[in-house]
Amino acid sequence: MKNRVGEETEYLKVLRHAYTEDRRTYWVCECKSCGEEFKVRGHDIKVRKTCGCIRATDWAAMKAKKDSQVTGSSLLRSAWI
Repeated sequence: MKNRVGEETEYLKVLRHAYTEDRRTYWVCECKSCGEEFKVRGHDIKVRKTCGCIRATDWAAMKAKKDSQVTGSSLLRSAWI
């Protein structure tokens, strides 16, 4: 078992080992969006986004906002050149 305590992704932080069952290790993680603690299977740490506090519609809105910010900054940068 690889010790993942302290490991962080964009969306969560691994706090401590929860338990191991049937060769699957579970970790207690903290959601960076809301601060909620929840259990995640070790295999899913890299792909898990949040504890569930952000719904799919919110993800779409966040992605659209992020895309528009990138496009806007690119336009601003090209105006300076």
